[in-house]
Order: sequence, then structure tokens, then C-alpha cells
Amino acid sequence: MRTISMRMIAMSVLHLFSIVFVRTCEYLNSGHSDYDAYSLT
Repeated sequence: MRTISMRMIAMSVLHLFSIVFVRTCEYLNSGHSDYDAYSLT
């Protein structure tokens, strides 16, 4: 039971980390001109 809870916690942490990473990349790339080309793809 403990391994299942640890696995769910790890998955949720990785999910939140990926969301924060994508948001940070979008925020950093928002000032550049090639951000429009990136969003179209």
C-alpha cells in the first residue's frame, strides 16, 4: 500500500513539475519573436 501511495505522489509531483516547466518556458519565450512560430506548431 505504501508503494502505491509513493508512486501516486511521485506521479503528481512530476506532473506539477512539468506544468511549471512549460509555464516557465512560455513566460521566458513570450518576449521573443520565434514564440509565435513555436505556438503555431
